[in-house]
Amino acid sequence: MNKFDRKELERARTLLTEAQEIVSAVAEGEQDKFDNLNEGLQASAMGQRFEEVAGELEEVAGEIDMAADNLGEHA
Repeated sequence: MNKFDRKELERARTLLTEAQEIVSAVAEGEQDKFDNLNEGLQASAMGQRFEEVAGELEEVAGEIDMAADNLGEHA
């Protein structure tokens, strides 16, 4: 791998890190929406969806973070 390739991989890693931060922020917002609902609304379909989406997005953020780490090993 040449210098240009390593630089490109580092750029990709930077973009992945940025994407991970964005996804985590959205996940946190969804969790906050859920947390701010009263118990009755938390149990509703809407409340459950907020919590479900927050969990799924945190999972995606974790996968993006792992991908960025893996790229870092090659850059």
